[in-house]
Formats: sequence, structure tokens, C-alpha cells
Amino acid sequence: MRPRPLPTLIAALALALPALAQAPVVTDDKWVEYHKSKILLRQINGRWWTPDNRQVYPPGKDGFWWEIDSKLGVCTFHHHRPFDVTRGESLHLWMTPDQVEGMFGQPNREFGERGQGFWYYYGVDGTALELRFMEGELGEAWYEKHTSKRSVESIAHELGGRSIYKVKAERATEKSKESLRQRIEAQHAAHARPSRGPQPTITVVHTAEASPPANSEPTPAPITAEALASVKIGAARDDVLRALGKPASRMAIASADGETEDFEYQLKDGRKVVITLLDGKVMRLP
Repeated sequence: MRPRPLPTLIAALALALPALAQAPVVTDDKWVEYHKSKILLRQINGRWWTPDNRQVYPPGKDGFWWEIDSKLGVCTFHHHRPFDVTRGESLHLWMTPDQVEGMFGQPNREFGERGQGFWYYYGVDGTALELRFMEGELGEAWYEKHTSKRSVESIAHELGGRSIYKVKAERATEKSKESLRQRIEAQHAAHARPSRGPQPTITVVHTAEASPPANSEPTPAPITAEALASVKIGAARDDVLRALGKPASRMAIASADGETEDFEYQLKDGRKVVITLLDGKVMRLP
């Protein structure tokens, strides 16, 4: 066989090298039992994955079964390219998905609609940078590794110890006040006349949160860790309520993109956990 000319060989290598760079780096693999069958898992970026790129969690200390974190089609998988998660400290509240993608590139995986769900960027050591978009803007961000979570400092600093819901409410109030001020100024400009009479004023009424009446409803019983573990990503709202009962508290935000709900439960060991749903489907677990 006649050897290829050098320029042709160089061109072929130039096309092949980017493809090799995009290939996922598999550091381990193993066959495991799953639903009475065997499945080959791959370890990439410190996490285990099915052949169709759904994440799999190893069994707990006293467990046996490996658990796939979502049903097929629930999450949108893009690629396995590792990400430098330390770059997460350049994030700020209210960034749009386009701004984040312009800075970080496409996420490894998404859950929910663009602008109203979660993005995941995976580091090589198994640490994930998880972002939560709410009504088209970045609302929360944290690092997750081996079920341990901590907030991204830049986002935590901007929240200042407040919940994202309180910050959004304060922001909406300020926008409403500014809109009212601009309307009044526009009316004055349109009907400007010399006047010595009293000038109109704007009064903003802040409504304090009312405490529920005593003994209005029995406090929901604490749940067990086993019951919490039975709830999976993608589970329906009714399934969550059947498995865990009524939450101790519920927070909901409705928008054009859908309704986001946070169910707060108390475990028997005293910890409080939050389950987040989007349009009646579980999209984040504690």
C-alpha cells in the first residue's frame, strides 16, 4: 500500500485530535446488578454513569443496590468535558443562562427548561458546580461532592444570609416603587404647572408575615431517612406526598415558565431538608 503524502497525514491528524480531546476519560468501569439485570457502568469525572449517560449513585453503607438518579429523558445530557469548578466564584445573582454559557460554556447536564431549572458542571475530582435558574435568572449556586454541599461564596455573599425568595421579594418591591415613581414623574411632566399646593407623596406599606393561629393544624410528623431515600429525581408531586406526607412548609413561585415548589421536611434526627419540584416533578433532592 502506498504511504499517504505528509500534508494529507497532517490534515487527518488535525481532524482527529479535537475528536480525541472531546472523548470522555473513563477511569474505571464495573458491572452491577440493576432491576434483576446487569448494567455496565463507567466512572467519568469521579462519578458513575450508565451507557446512556444517566448518573448512578453507589449503594449506601448498609445498602446493596446502585441507584440511577433519573428516568430516561428527564435530564438533558450534553458532554463529559471536565470543568474547573473554582471558576464558580465568578458567578453573580441574576445572570441569565446566555451570560453563564458565554462565560463557562455549555453545561455537562441540565434539568428543567432553560431559565427555569438546574445546570450541572462536573470537575475531574467528582465535585459538581450546580446552578439554579429561576424565572430566567441565576438564583442559587453551590458545590456538591459525595452528598456534601456548600454554597458558592460569591452568591452567598450577595444573598447576605437571606433566602433567595426574600431577596426576590425585596427586588420586586423596589422595582414596583421605581415604576410608580417614574409614572408619577411622567404625569407631572405632562401636566406641569406652577403650584404652591402640597406635593403628592408615595407611601409604601410593608406587610409583616403573619403567624399562623395556634393549634390551627397539627404539625406534620418528622420523616425517616429511608422514606426520603425512596423519592427520586423526576418523581411526581403526588408520589412525594404519598411517600413523605404533608411538608412542614411549602414555598411556591409561579411564572410564565411554570411553578417551582420547595417542600421542607424535618427528619427524625432533627435536620431540615428541602425537596424542589418544577411543574409537579422533583428536580432537586437534598
